[in-house]
Amino acid sequence: MKSGSKYLLAILLLEMVLALVLRTHNLSERPMHTDEAVQAVKFGQLLETGQYKYDPRSFHGPTLYYFTLPVAWLRGQQNLRQIDEYTVRLVSAIIGSALVLSLFWLRDGLGKIGILYAGALITVSPVMVYYSRYYIQEMLLVAFTTGLLACGWRYYRDRRVVWAVAIGVIAGLMHATKESCLIIWFAIGVAFIACWITTKRAQHKSPNDIGVIKSKAFKHGISACAAAVVVSVTFYSSFFSNLQGVWDSLASPFIYSLEPGHDKSFFYYLKLMMGLEGGLGIISSEIAIAGFALVAAFVGFREDWKSSPTDQLRRFLTYYTLTVFAIYSILSYKTPWLILNIQLGLLLMAGSGLDNLYNRSKKLLPRVGIACIFLTAMAFLFDGTLKASFRYGADERNPYAYSHTSADVLEIEKRIMQLTKLIPVGQDLSVKVISEEYWPIPWYLRSLESAGYWSEMPEHPDASVIIVSAGFQEALDKKLLNKYQVEFRGLRPGVILLVYIEQELWNQYINEFSRR
Repeated sequence: MKSGSKYLLAILLLEMVLALVLRTHNLSERPMHTDEAVQAVKFGQLLETGQYKYDPRSFHGPTLYYFTLPVAWLRGQQNLRQIDEYTVRLVSAIIGSALVLSLFWLRDGLGKIGILYAGALITVSPVMVYYSRYYIQEMLLVAFTTGLLACGWRYYRDRRVVWAVAIGVIAGLMHATKESCLIIWFAIGVAFIACWITTKRAQHKSPNDIGVIKSKAFKHGISACAAAVVVSVTFYSSFFSNLQGVWDSLASPFIYSLEPGHDKSFFYYLKLMMGLEGGLGIISSEIAIAGFALVAAFVGFREDWKSSPTDQLRRFLTYYTLTVFAIYSILSYKTPWLILNIQLGLLLMAGSGLDNLYNRSKKLLPRVGIACIFLTAMAFLFDGTLKASFRYGADERNPYAYSHTSADVLEIEKRIMQLTKLIPVGQDLSVKVISEEYWPIPWYLRSLESAGYWSEMPEHPDASVIIVSAGFQEALDKKLLNKYQVEFRGLRPGVILLVYIEQELWNQYINEFSRR
């Protein structure tokens, strides 16, 4: 490795460390989102039993759970009760930080200065930081997409079989992470075809040379496909113990495409990027990334365009990002974390655009001006990250905190854990949760074996503690035999829960904890 490359790698490593600090600071503080809690409980089952069975109707792919295993083992956790928010979220935080390092293999495409700019932007981007602190599959998919683009670029430049196999391995990991990776693959295919159609061939080869190239590409393509199939089958079959999971994974994209709810307008992601969603305006500075990306798009399509490596990659990333943006905007099903797939393309283009501005500015003064603009944008991005991930992490005005769990759930957990201390040894605190929507409560009550959950009113609802949705309150009151103290708590925006505590137990609680 050349000395210049060593310095680049060292700086990227430093950016990765800074990214990890941002992504792990107070990682357990924010309440668990419903999706996080569902994934965490599913992982807990794998941790306890060592068994996993793919469910095509929920949970997405299995890589998230298998990648969490070593984290739990290293922390000495062996069952669902022992794992915590830090353990599960650390997986996304590590992988979300590590994707910065994969930029190193794009250095002759984004430019040596460009990968450093892109790495810095990824480090502080509010949306990238926020969802790197989320226990869902999306950040893993984005990281693998970055790896796929990097390996694809290296194969394009070197035509070595090792990069072809790496493409296959990462493609397999993408499919084993989330079935919607088909959208990413399609966008890459569209970008490749568009570049091939619109690009004039700079190299003139003889028919014999072209035949050799095609033969090598075919063999390498077979190697890549084989690697992808092996990796995907290994995970979906639970390491060959459930072959049905492989077939189910092929049908799951059609299942998810029919899933109701979360319908939003075509312009949702554009508004989210511009800070027009939510009531805080915390991501308005993300538009600076789009501005830098537009520079790359303009340069890639300028009239005097030539087939330099940087211009080739700029044009490819432009086609790719536009295709991903169009597909996700056309689909009516929208959630804010899906913008990560669009944001990745913009971040890579932004690095390339800044690299071009830097190289075109030969004199000191223009370069100082570019640095000032970049640092100003970084300051706004960092401020947005502090607000989004820390100050307003679960605030309903935060557009990233989508249908997020209220902090009241932490109070419910705290109250119930205090009540368990009043129960005589050998007895359990009976808890009944009666609601059509009760996640993530099972996560917070995972240590209580006596906790039960109903989506309809049971025949005998009495218990030490009853957690019920507002819609069931009237039906519950008619069936109760005992007297209760009632508290009102929020589950998430628009969902109110009532916590019924048996009166005698409540009196004990007041006498015990009011003196502290």
